Amino acid sequence: MRWPSALEYQEAVQGPAVHFLDDRLKTARFDCRPDGRPEFATGNIAIVFRAHVRGTPLAVRCFTRGPLNLIDRYRAIADFIDCHQATTPYLSRVELVECGLRIGGQNLPVLLMPWVMGERLDHAVRAGLGRREMLLTLAGRWRRMLH
Repeated sequence: MRWPSALEYQEAVQGPAVHFLDDRLKTARFDCRPDGRPEFATGNIAIVFRAHVRGTPLAVRCFTRGPLNLIDRYRAIADFIDCHQATTPYLSRVELVECGLRIGGQNLPVLLMPWVMGERLDHAVRAGLGRREMLLTLAGRWRRMLH
């Protein structure tokens, strides 16, 4: 499978009614920069956009690369979270939409998640450099989350 580039996804979210196959996302409004281009964040295998669907902010994760079993992996992650979400405050619902949008004649998966406000981990660590107590508190929270 050839995965679309980040630029192709940026272009697609500018025309959600045309590109998204999921009815909720067809009418979504995506956050944009002052120049009108979509606001996004990229990572190792995906680009994430903030969408507003019926007044609810959602993270829309679109893959730019991935293993052949990507769908199976994310289906398993979503099932795990569904089973454990009640027992931990650190998990957020994840919905895999296997045919979420269409680019270049290809149906593509997307992940939908609630948009969670907060400080990014790398920013929190950077802010804590030279502040031992702050980093110890952060480490303790991280440890509790993992158990």
